[in-house]
Amino acid sequence: SPQYPDLNLIKYLWHSLKLELNAYPTKAKKIQKLWQRVEEQWATFTKKNCQQYIDSILVEINAAIKARGHNTKY
Repeated sequence: SPQYPDLNLIKYLWHSLKLELNAYPTKAKKIQKLWQRVEEQWATFTKKNCQQYIDSILVEINAAIKARGHNTKY
């Protein structure tokens, strides 16, 4: 049976978090500062954000099912 390792909801959250962390004007030079920023950004995620991620993954899942094991545009 086909497997789709990229059909992973958490990838959307991590991608968004990475974009937010990269938007800071300076890089965190210490792990404590990086962790502080991660916590700050994580706290900004809303139910609406999560629903958008769920909706996106559902589109990908449906495309994967329709492709019957072949490549999709995702």
